[in-house]
Amino acid sequence: MYNVHKQNLAIVTVVLEAVVQLELILEMETFLEEIRGCTYTFFLGGIHLVIMLITIKNPGMFFCFNLLR
Repeated sequence: MYNVHKQNLAIVTVVLEAVVQLELILEMETFLEEIRGCTYTFFLGGIHLVIMLITIKNPGMFFCFNLLR
């Protein structure tokens, strides 16, 4: 009887460790998604700023950039 409990405890321990590992992986994926979203937003903001500065310097370029969108 003691061996059965010991085996069950070992199985439960392995399952709990797997769940903890899965939670860590999911948290890391969420963290990476947030970083990816911030980087993408920052990149888009930078592109829009560059386009705005170019169009202020040369208003004729405004139509070219509108066609690219």
